[in-house]
Amino acid sequence: MFKKKRKPIIGIVAKPNYHGLPWFQETIYDDWRVAIEKSGGVPIAILPPQSARNIAKKYDVEDTPISKAPDLTLSEKRDLFEALRICNGIVLEGGQSCHRYEIDVAKWAIEHNVPLIGSCAGFNNIVWAMGGDVRQGAKSELERHDRPYEEKYSHHVTIAKNSRLDKLLGGGGKAYQS
Repeated sequence: MFKKKRKPIIGIVAKPNYHGLPWFQETIYDDWRVAIEKSGGVPIAILPPQSARNIAKKYDVEDTPISKAPDLTLSEKRDLFEALRICNGIVLEGGQSCHRYEIDVAKWAIEHNVPLIGSCAGFNNIVWAMGGDVRQGAKSELERHDRPYEEKYSHHVTIAKNSRLDKLLGGGGKAYQS
């Protein structure tokens, strides 16, 4: 008998959503779920180690630099990492805020060699997890989030000359609109 191959489980890390809402909730973008399903994977939501209400109470994410955000307790990290262990890949979503647990997820994925992708703010969390720095966007860049859906997810990127990605794309350190 042939053994049926198990579909990969891809964790989508939910973000607290309390921007302009009268309630608190954790959210994931349906676009990621649909893309994972179309690619043959099984999407699951990875919830923050605290409720969105508690995260908002713990610190004002709009006014606190991520480097000064409170770290997770050992118990919170243990629970979060336990959920990540079943994932064959992890998605860090974009959004208008970043949270300490997202950086911890990125560090865990990197340390455990689990495929990881981050879009927008999710990529920023990966950069911070690797010890890098992220600059605040210019006002015109930040206003991109207020554009219509079709235009919202387009950013100019420059590929560093002689980097692995540059070599994969044919070299030259080109600028791209993605």
